[in-house]
Amino acid sequence: PERFLIEETSSLSYAGNLLNHRIVAAHGAADTINPVGGALAIYERLRSLGHSSLETHLYPYLGHGLDFNYPQAISSLVHNSRPKPLRIHHTVAWLRHGQAYWLRIAGMERHLRFAEVDAVAEPTSRRLEFQTQNVSRLEILADRLPFSEIPLMVVVDGQRFQTADSWPTTTVAWLEKDRSGIWRWLGKPPDGLRKTAAVEGAIEHAYMSSFIVVGPDTATLVRKDACAIAAQAAADRFCELWLKTYAVPCRQLPANLV
Repeated sequence: PERFLIEETSSLSYAGNLLNHRIVAAHGAADTINPVGGALAIYERLRSLGHSSLETHLYPYLGHGLDFNYPQAISSLVHNSRPKPLRIHHTVAWLRHGQAYWLRIAGMERHLRFAEVDAVAEPTSRRLEFQTQNVSRLEILADRLPFSEIPLMVVVDGQRFQTADSWPTTTVAWLEKDRSGIWRWLGKPPDGLRKTAAVEGAIEHAYMSSFIVVGPDTATLVRKDACAIAAQAAADRFCELWLKTYAVPCRQLPANLV
């Protein structure tokens, strides 16, 4: 979870989600509050994904804060977004942020990890193709697709599904991956209990409610046991990151007091 806590709030982790928005980045080259390296990293990330409307302007000697008509600039950028894009790149840390245009990440293989989908719609062949990482369930929102007819084929991580005769009567279609990594076309909501955006699961709820970070036994620290010292350092680092990220301190106790 330590690396996840570091990257979960980083804008670079979600840069690809801006693929269908016009981006104009203006940054003071002498900015010491929000250094220019962050803007350049996002620019390079979007360029590597093939972003087609991307500008970056660096202003020498300027620090943090530029004089813009922000409402006008934001309005211009919103009107230049694509409401039904042919390609979507979507990265999420939590299921509650799973929807992007005509797809929704509805399940993760491992939680407290990022889930990612790169999806392409081909209107002429009525084909949808998905490449996924750490995704166990996908929903396709048919009424938001960039074409009005029923998709004839859906491809997920190389697995093909002919969908003309099995597309559901509802506006949502479901796919689910089993533990062996094989995707199944469900066409209807999956049976049984599943984690949802409202119920992330036991591990996630533990981190969202009261919990204790348990360190090594006090006696092992007194003896200067190397493993105990390393474990204590890891616990301290986690608590430091948690406080920095969420502005709430962790409760921390040695194992002999738990």
